[in-house]
Amino acid sequence: MLIDARWLGQGGAGRATELLLKEIASHPQPVAKWLVWTSPRGPVGLPADSWVSVPTGRSPLAWRGQRQVLTVPNADLYVYLHQIRPLRPGRSVTFIHDLIPLQVGPLPRRLAAWIFVRAALAVTSVVITVSQQSREHLLNTFHLSPEKVVVVDYPTDSDRADRIMTTRARYGQDARVLFVGRFASHKNLERLCVAWQTTDAIAEGAQLELIGGNPAHIRRLSKFIEHHRLRSIRLMGPCTEEEFDFALATSRALVMPSLVEGYGLPAYEAAATGLPVAVAPTGALVHLPESAAVQFNPRDLRSISRGIDTAFHRRPHAGFRIGRGGLYRGFIDALARAC
Repeated sequence: MLIDARWLGQGGAGRATELLLKEIASHPQPVAKWLVWTSPRGPVGLPADSWVSVPTGRSPLAWRGQRQVLTVPNADLYVYLHQIRPLRPGRSVTFIHDLIPLQVGPLPRRLAAWIFVRAALAVTSVVITVSQQSREHLLNTFHLSPEKVVVVDYPTDSDRADRIMTTRARYGQDARVLFVGRFASHKNLERLCVAWQTTDAIAEGAQLELIGGNPAHIRRLSKFIEHHRLRSIRLMGPCTEEEFDFALATSRALVMPSLVEGYGLPAYEAAATGLPVAVAPTGALVHLPESAAVQFNPRDLRSISRGIDTAFHRRPHAGFRIGRGGLYRGFIDALARAC
């Protein structure tokens, strides 16, 4: 079996790849001899006797995923960790984290995304997705058989969460509210920045820190902030995992105001460390308990403001965590269906 691990280190798909490899490695009886099609970093977490590395320097995004369509290593079953995958026939499992590209952006781009996802589904045996909302969207949009779509839960990395909580106890918390993710339109950041101006938190000297934008998105949002004379907002590019962990440890809350999400992994990772979060009820974020998350209407400025303040003034909690095994069980179920 071949697992496409080229996404390691690249956004949500990279984090999903890392979590899956760790789940596979945690089971002493491997289900297969894995070919790991990987970036030059190499596979993470798999025991050395259970995999053969097939390194590549090519980006999985090159030519919309088709740059290596003729050079995919041969295998009996393929596991692709993103819907942007080589459109190559053969038994395969494909992770489709969400259908956001079909929902936001200019109509020609959304139409192109629909065509591509449709083509990917045509050569996919089984789909894995990460929330019931995404599953329903897949079923309704592409009229798939329910047996073709498996939902998995991402497990909590408890060791990492404990390290972050230890760092928090050592360094304390700054007056900071954190956002982590791409600065894409569906993330609703302009509305967030405006709502931030009316929070009690900003009146108490807090700063809103947005992490994860590329240079073009940072320039665009900076112009918006300057034009509207918004204050106490800091924009940053992507950070390392160590920097993200320190930010989770030392902030007072995390906010995710997205209009649509597939899962919302940063909020789950924050909640695992006991950091209060304020979220829009979309994707898997709807399943975060009230003890860990405050929900708000992402289209209502006052609702966003109140949600941020409620989370900001909460104390850190014991941590909401998801046990290991759900990702692995769903993955094995998908493999069995594909076979």
